[in-house]
Amino acid sequence: MSVSRLGEEIAVDVTILGPAEIDFDEIVSLQRTAFAQIVSAKQADHIQTPSYYKWKYKPPAGEAKIAIIRERGRIASMNAMFPMMLRWAEGTVLGWQSCDTATDPSARGKGYFLRCLRALKSVLQEGEIFFGFPNKNSANGFRKLKWEEISHLRVFVRFIPSFTAADSIVPLAVFDGSLSNVCQCVFCAGQVLVDRSTEYLNWRYFAHPNNKYFAFSYRKNGQDRGILVLRKAEIFSREVTVIMELFGLTSAIERELMRFAAKWARQQGHSFCLMINNTISREQAFLAGYLDTPQFLQPRQLILMGAPEGSSARAAFGQTWRVHFGDWDAF
Repeated sequence: MSVSRLGEEIAVDVTILGPAEIDFDEIVSLQRTAFAQIVSAKQADHIQTPSYYKWKYKPPAGEAKIAIIRERGRIASMNAMFPMMLRWAEGTVLGWQSCDTATDPSARGKGYFLRCLRALKSVLQEGEIFFGFPNKNSANGFRKLKWEEISHLRVFVRFIPSFTAADSIVPLAVFDGSLSNVCQCVFCAGQVLVDRSTEYLNWRYFAHPNNKYFAFSYRKNGQDRGILVLRKAEIFSREVTVIMELFGLTSAIERELMRFAAKWARQQGHSFCLMINNTISREQAFLAGYLDTPQFLQPRQLILMGAPEGSSARAAFGQTWRVHFGDWDAF
């Protein structure tokens, strides 16, 4: 393919590369240029770094694939996907989460976003699922690739601090097999969710190069019965606590974990605690002191979209997806 600019034909091609083949400094440069009007310099120094992309592009499920378009040898556009194992009633299926869509401002309007997406789709294997959390600007592009809306994540907020919490909630320094089993125990037939193996949980939260996460277990009689992962974040220029993961063997345990998160937020001096998922009902959240927020007040609406590759992945894709905020790579 060639693109005409001021009468000059510029040859552009999409190249699919692995983490060992890319220049991470070049990736960072494009990301910072593409999002300079959205991401502050302070945020960029935190989230747009070589160490972050090196971490994300080598998860436990394998290595990422990065689609790159160059103009005159310089990177003009990119989109990546990284592998995550998805669990459903009949076992696991390989999913690929789309991420890091970026185009240099000077190269926009040329269809590079869709070209990168189509290139990534072309290398998917039968039985795999392509999915992601597109923003309002990219959602239409994914629809052109026949992506379907799977779920909308709900945003719950608690303003009133909690002064009591179960004594059985203990901090964690590492995830072990028993904690992974808690996640699997709450999994039900007819659902699909990111497979939370011990390796995955430790990679996602304790190996992250930039963000610090705080993990807790609801432990009773020496047995782990619930998991909670929290993160401090700045939203609308205010420090808040965000619930990344919340699994409990019973509804009562989940409510205790939610109340503990609010207490922890108060101890950090935060104004409120956010919970973003599609697994907790409005009634369950309300009993723990959390209110479902209207869409216009949400910092970002998270829509899960995707498409199965081939008929063999359709059965898993059609299940009810159980999604937590921690499933989204960008947070």
